[in-house]
Order: sequence, then C-alpha cells, then structure tokens
Amino acid sequence: MSTRRSRASVEEGSHAWKVAFADLCLVLMCLFVVMWVLERRVFESQPSSEAPGISTLASAHATSPSTSTQVRPADASRIEATPNGQFESPADMARLASAVQQLSKIAKLSDHVSTSITPDGLRVRLADSDEQGMFERGSVTPSPRARALLSRIGGLLAGVDNALMIVGHTDAVRYRTSAADGYTNWHLSSERALAARTALVAGGLPLGRVLMAVGMADHAPLLADHPTAAANRRIEFVVLTKARATQLAQMFGASHDTALVLSGRDAQADADAIARLPERLTSDGDRSPDASEP
Repeated sequence: MSTRRSRASVEEGSHAWKVAFADLCLVLMCLFVVMWVLERRVFESQPSSEAPGISTLASAHATSPSTSTQVRPADASRIEATPNGQFESPADMARLASAVQQLSKIAKLSDHVSTSITPDGLRVRLADSDEQGMFERGSVTPSPRARALLSRIGGLLAGVDNALMIVGHTDAVRYRTSAADGYTNWHLSSERALAARTALVAGGLPLGRVLMAVGMADHAPLLADHPTAAANRRIEFVVLTKARATQLAQMFGASHDTALVLSGRDAQADADAIARLPERLTSDGDRSPDASEP
C-alpha cells in the first residue's frame, strides 16, 4: 500500500513542472499581446513627417485607393488658402507656382516638377528622369505618384478661372512600325495629354476649364542635343492668361471682319487683299507699320 502511494507521489511530482511551464508560456504570450497593442497605439499617434500641403484640397481624391490625395489635418494649419478667381499678374502666377511646388513635395515628385512664369501664363512641367517616369514606359497609364499629383493639382485649380492648355511630349525613340495607320509618338503624346486631363478633372478641375489637350510627339524637346533623353518625355500644362486663352480660341474659331483671310482660290483677289492690309489697319485705329511720328 505504501509502495503504491509512493509511486503516485513521484508521478504527480514529475508532471508538475509541465503545468508550471504552460502557465509561464501563457503569461509570456499575454505580455507580448499587450506590448504589441501599445506599440500600435504609439505609432498611430505620431504626427506625419510629410511636407505641408494645401488645406482645402480634401475634395481632390485619387483614382487609385493606394494613393490618397487627402491632406492630413496636421498639414492644414501650416498652409495657405486655396487660390480662387482669375490669375493675370506675375505675382498671382508666382503664388500659384508656389502651391504647385508644395503639392509636388507631398507626392515626392519635387525633382520632377518645374514651374515658370511666361507671358502666356504659368507653365508647369512634369518630366521623366532616368530613375522614374511619369507614365509607364510606352504607355498612357500614369504612375501612381503622377496620378496622385495631377489629381491634387486639379483640386488646387478647381477655384481658378483661367483656362488650361495641356501638351504631351515624347522622346525621339520611335515605334517599330511602317504601317500608315501604325501607333506612333503622335498617338502616345496625345493620349498622355488626355490622360493628364482625366486625372486633373478627377481631382476637381471643371471639365470646361481645359481649352486644349494636344500631343507634340518629339517635335519640342527640352534637350535638343539629346533627343532620347528622359527629360524630353513630359507632360506640360499652362494656366493661360485671359488674353492668351482668347487668342487661342479665336485662332480656330470664326474669323473676324478685321482679319485678313485669303481663300487660296483666286490669286488676284488674294493679292488685292494683301495690298489693302495697311489701309485696313489704319482704318481700324491702329498705326500703319510705315507711319512716322508727326
């Protein structure tokens, strides 16, 4: 009887360490879960380190769920108001250029974006580099960052009354096709301009604000001595002054009474119209090119 009790006591003691070890594992697992939850809460409460953006661009949303164009609340207190109205003066255009540069920092594309103020308006350029392209190579699909940036810019320009001209450019590398209806750099540059228009409109730019979206293929390189350089592949848009937008619209619209229009069908009639040009200019109140001071 005593022998049986002794064996039972020994067996019970030999299993006791297993119970203690299981309890220790359970405690460690609970400790790990608590530490993981605390770490997540600390991480989510940290402020963003991204550059400040435009406070009222919350309506500019990305077309891809992986690239949000929303401006964080932490940025809102350190940025200027969204521009509104018609922009004409160089000072107005400079403010708009500064806002575009801020957005390029948010999209981490500041090295790819440049702005310049011209007599026609504000010129904004999104150019490729050897390391990164604004579009997938040979494609009309914008990169996620380029799409997000264009969408943000569309939100920025939502309240600006100026018309836009969008131009697509390629490098001089041509498609290997000899067919008359084959796909060329003309198609690629034009469709990229339209893709940029789509992204701008998705961000909030009114549909009717785009005056033209065209492609120039490789006929206007930035680096003429290096026609295949990455920088020649780019999207540009110009925030046009009112005078320049009116001039471009009239260029392809109905001719005015004071415009010189040559039919090309009657050589004598065209020659007479050219001969009467100084008289017409003078009668319209403009000084004749040959007139001198009294």
